[in-house]
Order: sequence, then C-alpha cells, then structure tokens
Amino acid sequence: ICNSATSALQLIEILKVPQAISIPNGYDVSKIQTLSQTKDPIWEKIIENKDVLITVGRLVHDKAQWHLIRVFAQLKSQHPSLALVLLGEGPLLEDLIELCKLLNLKSYSYHSNQELNDQYDVYFLGFQKNPNYYVAKSKLFLLPSLYEGLPNVVLESLLVNTPCVLSDCLTGPREILLPNSNLFDQTETEIYTPFGALLPTFNGKMILDDSALNETEKIWEKAILYFLSNPELLENMKLNCNTIKQKYSQELIFDLWKAQF
Repeated sequence: ICNSATSALQLIEILKVPQAISIPNGYDVSKIQTLSQTKDPIWEKIIENKDVLITVGRLVHDKAQWHLIRVFAQLKSQHPSLALVLLGEGPLLEDLIELCKLLNLKSYSYHSNQELNDQYDVYFLGFQKNPNYYVAKSKLFLLPSLYEGLPNVVLESLLVNTPCVLSDCLTGPREILLPNSNLFDQTETEIYTPFGALLPTFNGKMILDDSALNETEKIWEKAILYFLSNPELLENMKLNCNTIKQKYSQELIFDLWKAQF
C-alpha cells in the first residue's frame, strides 16, 4: 500500500509486485483550516498591499527554488505589488539571497537582524510551525521541484483554498491536479486544471545568475502571469478546492484503510 498512485503503478510495472494499491495521507481538514485562519497582525500589515506568491520546502537542490526567484524578478517588473515568500531552511539559503541581490530584489532573511516590514520583495521566513496561515494568505502556491513523492504541502495548500502552480515532476503533482491522466506523462507546456496548473519540470541545472530566462522559466512566467491577470479564474479555483477536501479527509482515508483488513 503506497500513499502515491504513481508509486503503486511503479511497483507493479517496474518491480513486478503482484498487487499494489494507493491510499493517500488523510488530513484533519478542520484543524488545517482553523490554523490557516489565525491572525498575525505584523504579517497582515506587511502584505496589506501585496500579492503574495509562496513556496514551502527545504532550500535544497531538489526543490529548485532559484528558478522561482529568477521568474519572480521578471514578474515583479510587470506587477510591482508582487512579493515572493519562501518557507523553509536549508544549505542554499545564502546562494538564493545572493541571487536576489544580482536580480536587484530586496530580500528579508529570518536569520538576519533586519526589521520585518513591507519594504522587501522576497521573504525568506525559515521554518514556520504554522505554514497554513502563510499559504492561505497567498495568491498562488508554487512548487518547482525536480521530483516529489506525494507532496503534503500541495494538498495542504488546496485544503486552505490556495490554487497551485506545480512542476509536473514524478511523482505526486499530476495525480493531485490531473488524476485521470497517464500518471507517467510529463508535460512540455502548460496544462491548466480546476485547481491550478501543471508546468514543465526543470532540468536540474542550477542557475544563480542574471542571465535571460530559459524556455522552461518563460513557460512558468507566462502561466503565473495568466493567473495574476485573471482574478475571477483564481476565485473559481478556490471554490473548486472543496472537492479536494472531500477526497483527502481523515474520515474517508480511515474508511479506505479499514476496508483492507
């Protein structure tokens, strides 16, 4: 029993396991929504006039956050009210901060003595016990990962009604956003879904400079810009998230496990 449908198929097709099924993680939807509705007056004041894009994950190569920063720099020139928030810690923090400097983005870092205010473009907020609050306050959740399992951060984002723009990496994003497709497919262009978009996966090459966007980054820029330019579409996607809440609720998942024994 796997938590990812793609992993179950891999066991059958590659390792020739005679039987494998998937039962995803179950979520305490009520608790997650309650956590998302907490109040942080300082942060709410900071983002009062900002449109926030957010990602959550370790600052490591597998998560490929440098691409988001490079794409964000281009988006920022068209949407001055944008802010990029990165939740998580990791060895790439200093490299990502330096990339912000190269791209003329003013960044705040949790490990510095800087005053947290609304004068920054990029916010490195480190580990947060309640990421749900920050995600719920954001326009879009972004995940540029090179690979995943079945990413909890994506599902929790949808559970707080924040649409997602995801790398179509193996495994996880496709079965969340496009479950009835071939789960081993990986798109080379943008695919819009009821909850967000699947976008091409990056090739893994680290780019920490101010060179022109590569072709994959341009597709990401185009897709994010499309969402930012269509607020009604975003609102409809928020409503669509209610079906995700039903599919991944603790109660339903518990019943699926009980049925196995």
